[in-house]
Amino acid sequence: MPLSYTANARVSLEELKHFFLDKECQFEPSLVTLTDFDSYLEKLHKFASFYVCREQTGELVALLAGYANNLETREAFLSALMVRASYRGCGIAQHLLNEFIKDLQKKFFITIRLSVLTTNSKALAFYKKNNFFYQLRHQEWFDLVKHLK
Repeated sequence: MPLSYTANARVSLEELKHFFLDKECQFEPSLVTLTDFDSYLEKLHKFASFYVCREQTGELVALLAGYANNLETREAFLSALMVRASYRGCGIAQHLLNEFIKDLQKKFFITIRLSVLTTNSKALAFYKKNNFFYQLRHQEWFDLVKHLK
């Protein structure tokens, strides 16, 4: 089934919640257990930029949520990058990350930061492949950073 990509997409709060709660989108431990989930989603919905991939039916397949609002330091934060399990390994996460980076470069951002659980080896390998490096290790997660050119 053909997929469509949208940068700076509109995503409803209900769709966000449904996607984050979908078992096919989750990783262990789930964000639902790590944060004040409802407040996290409300903050994302209100302030984040969304890059999405959808099926022709409109069903959300993947989502990148990032903040590019620190114009003083020109530092962006990638809050979430999730792909349904049945679509993983197809290059969707790479496409979304590339679009996010391209938009940040147009806005003259200097760095992207993110946090990844120490147990999420697939995500750590993905970000390492994309030239993110470890900046700090906390008990349960790593802070990663990428310098943009």
